[in-house]
Amino acid sequence: MIKIRNLIIRSEGSDSTPLLDISDLSIEKGKILFLIGKSGSGKSLTLSALAGWQKQGLAYSGGVNISLKHNGAADNYSMLDLAESALSNFRKQHLGYIMQQPYAALNPTMKLGKQLLEKRVSVGKLSLNTTQVQEEVMQLMQNLQLEEPDRMMQSYPFQLSGGQLQRMAIAMALQNQPELILADEPTSALDASTRKKVLELLIESCRSRNITLIISSHELDSVRKFADELICLKDGKIVYRGSAETSAINDNYTQSFFSAFDHYSKVSKKTERSKKSPDEEGSEIKINDLGYSYKSQNLLRGEPENTIFNRLNISFRKNCRVGILGKSGSGKTTLARLLSGLVSPKNGSLFFNDKEFKKGIREKDYPKIQMIFQDPYSSFNPIRTISVQLQEVASIKYKKPGQITELIRQFGLEESMTRRKPNQLSGGQLQRFAIIRVLISEPDGLIMDEFVTGLDIHWKIKIIEEVKKYLLSRSLNIWVISHEEQLLRHLCDELFQLKNGQLELII
Repeated sequence: MIKIRNLIIRSEGSDSTPLLDISDLSIEKGKILFLIGKSGSGKSLTLSALAGWQKQGLAYSGGVNISLKHNGAADNYSMLDLAESALSNFRKQHLGYIMQQPYAALNPTMKLGKQLLEKRVSVGKLSLNTTQVQEEVMQLMQNLQLEEPDRMMQSYPFQLSGGQLQRMAIAMALQNQPELILADEPTSALDASTRKKVLELLIESCRSRNITLIISSHELDSVRKFADELICLKDGKIVYRGSAETSAINDNYTQSFFSAFDHYSKVSKKTERSKKSPDEEGSEIKINDLGYSYKSQNLLRGEPENTIFNRLNISFRKNCRVGILGKSGSGKTTLARLLSGLVSPKNGSLFFNDKEFKKGIREKDYPKIQMIFQDPYSSFNPIRTISVQLQEVASIKYKKPGQITELIRQFGLEESMTRRKPNQLSGGQLQRFAIIRVLISEPDGLIMDEFVTGLDIHWKIKIIEEVKKYLLSRSLNIWVISHEEQLLRHLCDELFQLKNGQLELII
């Protein structure tokens, strides 16, 4: 069904080492194929090439051919040579694409229900009336563990969590019953329980309809369980193709991912911290009867509000290291935005050092709380180089170039990468630059929202260790927000569960 021959992708106008170099790859119809590899190894480039997306600033050569059989005859598509109109038609009729960053796949000005129904109607594969289509879409949303599907259908993308949006993107990919689904880290934003159920639904749907699924993932437990075949990429080249069974992997580099994953998963103790001084015991941030809600439909129609927090009360001491655990859609990111001052509470009080925070106005002596977002692409200006954006922060803090270079090196990046724009970096590379930029700013408080979900297991462990070193050398508040309990146990000494708008202490 799929054949790749002599595919080479490199930076335009450059004779440097290719970003992707696949000489020969064939994939049979109906296969469940997982791609693994470090950030920047070529996983996303492989998927985008299969979809015929040729990124600006990159040069493509070689062939990507997809053959589909209809009524005994084969239609062949040369994905890198098709005209844009033919590519658009192919994607509508035959392809489901699940992006790592679901915001990029959705129209921010259109309700999600309308987007789902429009996509189904535009393809028109099945002769269903509008009511039948709506019923099918609602059932699919329920299968994907999306609670309150009616409310979801009436919501705009910005009103849902990253995990909820990711499942909506999966629903959009599945509903038209495509021949091929390409999925780039489709469940990285989901908690373990939901991730398992959503992946099971995705795999079951593909197997029952003989849909080919090619999926990149850092979640090696899922790879072991679901993969028909595994491909490991290193520096743009395939170094292993075969079974995902640990005992069958005969390549040391590929095996190292599973060994690191098993070691990381064994951590069960919370992080130890030094004895607190009396000064640390005082609360730096206090939340009193905090409430937050939003309207999920047209603001002029007077529909009831969706309540995220109702009378939340909690205090965080100075130099706290707090982990906040919760399922997708529980309000973790909303709490982060409240703590960082990006949004204001609807009612109740939020105090920084006994100074009340009001209506988005921050006084100069409030703590400078910075946030590392789950989606690194939304954190950067897309038309400016990384270097320019790092220097903007560095100049305020009088940082010398050598200090920035050292941080870049510590996080496993190359200084030459700073000359690129955000879309020329992988998600994992860009997330590391987002962390570097925040550390350059020397914040009083740091909120990390699912900050390593886009990293492979090797870099996840490395970045956690680098962040630990940074925290041990400074006095600041940190909040780590995640659906992954193991990550929180690596970094935090207090762990809270966010459930039904309240924080419950776990450890």
